[in-house]
Amino acid sequence: GALAKCLFLAGAFVLLSDLLSPLAMGGLITGSEVPSEPLVGVLLEIVLAAVLSVAFLKLRSALVARLAWCVAIGLLLVEIAGLALLVRSLDGRTGVADAAAPGGPKFNGNIYQLTFDTFGPHGFDRALKESSLGEHLEGFTFYENARANYLATAMSVPSYSTGRLFKGEMPLEKWLDETTRQTILQHLGDAGFRTTFYSPYSHSWYFPADTVNDSPISISHAADLCLLRAAPTILRQELFRDGKGLVSWIHDHFSASPSGDIRSYQSYQRFLQMKDSEGLRQGRGEYVYGHFMIPHMPYLMTRDGSYDPDESNHYEQSVLAVNMMSEFVQTLERLGRLENSLVIFHSDHGPGAVSSLEDRNRDRARPFLLIKPPHAKADFRRSEDLVRLVDLPRVVYGVAGSNSPAGEPGGEIGAMPPRQNVSVHHVHSHRKSQGGRKYTIGRDLFAVDMNWYTLNAAGERTDHDPIPIRW
Repeated sequence: GALAKCLFLAGAFVLLSDLLSPLAMGGLITGSEVPSEPLVGVLLEIVLAAVLSVAFLKLRSALVARLAWCVAIGLLLVEIAGLALLVRSLDGRTGVADAAAPGGPKFNGNIYQLTFDTFGPHGFDRALKESSLGEHLEGFTFYENARANYLATAMSVPSYSTGRLFKGEMPLEKWLDETTRQTILQHLGDAGFRTTFYSPYSHSWYFPADTVNDSPISISHAADLCLLRAAPTILRQELFRDGKGLVSWIHDHFSASPSGDIRSYQSYQRFLQMKDSEGLRQGRGEYVYGHFMIPHMPYLMTRDGSYDPDESNHYEQSVLAVNMMSEFVQTLERLGRLENSLVIFHSDHGPGAVSSLEDRNRDRARPFLLIKPPHAKADFRRSEDLVRLVDLPRVVYGVAGSNSPAGEPGGEIGAMPPRQNVSVHHVHSHRKSQGGRKYTIGRDLFAVDMNWYTLNAAGERTDHDPIPIRW
């Protein structure tokens, strides 16, 4: 009877904790960014747990045993549903996209788009001095004044994958759903390109690729997340540090193999797979997209691609990112594909690793962007043009010789169109808007207004009324 009551209380608390702060909230889908729960949520959790404790102590043991079975089954179903979204192994999946259009694409080359998550122009400049990439930058343009339209990956990826900005004209969930069907990848697939995707995890915007190469979540990490769901929200930050939970920490005492949140390690493995497979691809009509969580935390890798968490940090992984670019450019040169191809290296947003929230938001709005148009022969160039990531599809469509799905014509061949003004949406801002409303982070991301501002070519900023968000 005592054991049944304890099991019942533990199971009920797990369900209660999971309902009040589900794993998918606040960027917790990958288990790497645990949000701080608002105080009212923590108090509600404690009060309900106390009520449950008093209630089950008064119940008869037989009844508690039956309820314990119900709770256990319910808990099992919740965990299965949650992990079904987390544990996905799609390596080598083929035949997802429609067949290529007869005759193939018009463009006589390949298009490569590689995203290095959370990388800024200053980090690139510093790391470039310690890499061989500088010897292979003929024809490349470095856009030093590029701006990310969103400061979080969840909004930035769908935006620069489709050329669309969210303006509050529809529920955000509908906008996100629509963007999954209007991407560069799908449009180029319709134009006859063969499409391939590489990443440590799956992006909905790239599922339709002909070939998807991603990584399953590790068993230890999945176990960490299961236990994390059962933890009181006020303790989650303490129980999950540096991408590791209890199971991963125990694993590390007995094994030197990677454990826990290892997205940066998996990113490098996917990059090596992409580079080593290049010789098997055709020399024309291929669109290859890679999204690598480097130099994004967790910091596991050193500049030479070694797994060494003790020596790794953001700068080491920044140098690794530039070295990866260098290796890939040299691979294309060796295969004779660099000249005819469009090569785009960029980040989804800048790092923003500073103490001041305002400085952090400013830095996150500064992405890294490096482009080599096909047949470009000029020396390495630095551009101070004000450009925005949402225009990346125009560059791709301009080179591919096609228009965007929305009918917007492609821009100048291989060049980012300069803008007089760009909009930046403060996805991580605590700044009060002109209307006095305050934007918060975590689970409130999709429940309140979105602050935003415009920046002109002279660097002058204009704040605007927030965009109302309907989920």
